[in-house]
Amino acid sequence: MKKKFISKIIKREGSDNILGRGVINLLLFNAKILPPKVHKAIIGGFMRLLVHRKYKNVLRTNLEILYEDTLSDREREKKVDKILKLFKDMFIDMAYYSTRGKLPDYDEFLEEVIGKEYLEEAYSKGKGVIGLSAHLGGFLTITHALSLIGFPNCATIMREADNKKEEEKFNTLRSRIGIKGIPQSEARSSGIELIKFLKQNGILIILADQKFDDGVRVKYFGRDKWAAKGPALLSMRLGSPVVPMYNIRCENGKYKLIIKPPIELVNTGDSEKDIQINTQRFTDELESMIRKYPDQWYAFNPWWQYTEEQLAEIEAEKTKESIETKYNSVISEEISEEDLEEGLEINPF
Repeated sequence: MKKKFISKIIKREGSDNILGRGVINLLLFNAKILPPKVHKAIIGGFMRLLVHRKYKNVLRTNLEILYEDTLSDREREKKVDKILKLFKDMFIDMAYYSTRGKLPDYDEFLEEVIGKEYLEEAYSKGKGVIGLSAHLGGFLTITHALSLIGFPNCATIMREADNKKEEEKFNTLRSRIGIKGIPQSEARSSGIELIKFLKQNGILIILADQKFDDGVRVKYFGRDKWAAKGPALLSMRLGSPVVPMYNIRCENGKYKLIIKPPIELVNTGDSEKDIQINTQRFTDELESMIRKYPDQWYAFNPWWQYTEEQLAEIEAEKTKESIETKYNSVISEEISEEDLEEGLEINPF
C-alpha cells in the first residue's frame, strides 16, 4: 500500500530523476539530525521504493550489453543491487557533507592518487587540460579530488535535470559542498566560455560518455553511439592535452584518483576525419575503464537510445554493407582460383 502511494506521488510530480525531489529533501533534512549510519539505513529503504522500475530496466539492459548476455539473471540482479547501493551511499555522503558545508579533507577523502605526474606535465604547458572522464565512480566529486592534490582551477560540464525544481535541489546540494560545474546548456550554446576557461589554464572535465542527438558517430561496446565532438575539437584547436581521469570509489568509502597519460591525437589536416578518429579513441578509452570497473558504472541512462534520423543512418549503413557483401560474394563465385592466378600473372601491377 505504501509503495503504491509513493509511486503515485512520484508520478504526479512528474519526476524523471532516480532520486525524486522528495528524496533529495529527505537527504538534506535527515543529514542534519541523524547519525550517518541511521541516515543511510532510512534513505536506503526509501530508495528501494522510489527507484522507478524503468531505471532498473535501463540498468539491466546496459549491463546485458556490457557483458554481452553472458550473465545469468541472478548474476545480473546482484550487479544491479550493487550499483544501486554504491550510488545510494555516494548521494547520502554528499547530503551528509552538505550539513558540514564542505567535502572531506585529503586524508578522509583520498585513499590513493595514481598518475599525478601526467597531469603536472600536461598542466605545465599552460594551454589548459581536457579531463576526459565518464559516469564512473565518484564522477560528481572529481573536481574536489583534483583540488585536494593542488589543481583547484577545474570544473565539470554537468547535464541539468529535466525538471527545473529538481535541478535547483541538486544545485543546492552541489553548491553547499563546493562541487564545481558548468551547466551543459551553457557549454553547448556557446563554446566561448569553455575556450576562455582553457586559455586560463583550467582543467575542463568532460563526461564524454553522454548520450547526444548529434555529434560524431562512434562504436561504443560494439554498438553505434553519437558522441560529442567537443573534446577533439577543443584539443585540436587550442592544443589542450586530453588527459583521462577517474575518481574510483574504494571499499572503505574513500576514493582512488586515477590519472592516465594524455591521449595522442591524430592530425592529418583533414579536420572532419581527425575528429572522427580522435573521438573514437576517446570512446575506446572510456569503454576500457568501464570494463575494468563495471560495478561503478552509472548505467541508468539509455546510452544507446537513437533519434529517428540516427536510426535511419544506422539502417542505411547496414543496407549498404549488406549490398557490398552480396556483391563481393557474387564476384568471388564468378572468378575461379585458376582465373585469378592467370589474371595476376598478366597484370603488371
